[in-house]
Amino acid sequence: EIKGDLNYEVMRNNDFKKVTLEVNGQTVLSFALAYGFRNIQNIVRQVKSGKLNFQFVEVMACPEGCLNGGGQLKPAHITGASGNILDAKKILSTVSNVYYELPYQPPTTNENVLNVYKIWLNGVFSPDSKTLLHTEYHNVPKNQNLMAIQW
Repeated sequence: EIKGDLNYEVMRNNDFKKVTLEVNGQTVLSFALAYGFRNIQNIVRQVKSGKLNFQFVEVMACPEGCLNGGGQLKPAHITGASGNILDAKKILSTVSNVYYELPYQPPTTNENVLNVYKIWLNGVFSPDSKTLLHTEYHNVPKNQNLMAIQW
């Protein structure tokens, strides 16, 4: 079991964050969160060039993540509980605030998650969990002949 502090660092903007897991003052894992196409392009370039090294990268094409994603209903306005009219940005802000006010529970303390690992994956650090839940970056060589692209 790994216990440590998660430290969030905003990189270029609020949609590009670096997260580190520190145990006894040492960084043991490094993650990135990249939302929006520009941030995704930047992080891919930096990882490919070796400037950044992460064990996990979460990418979402939607600016501000999926709370503001294309699959969400976007009314011009909505009436709040007090009868006042809220615009779309206020709605997103309210939903974000409610989300971040929820108590944080690390997966290692969640009984349901631990049961999934135990019953279906033969343990947290088992070969099954590594095979099914982990991935690696594979460099795809650029095709110089654009006419050879197969759709």
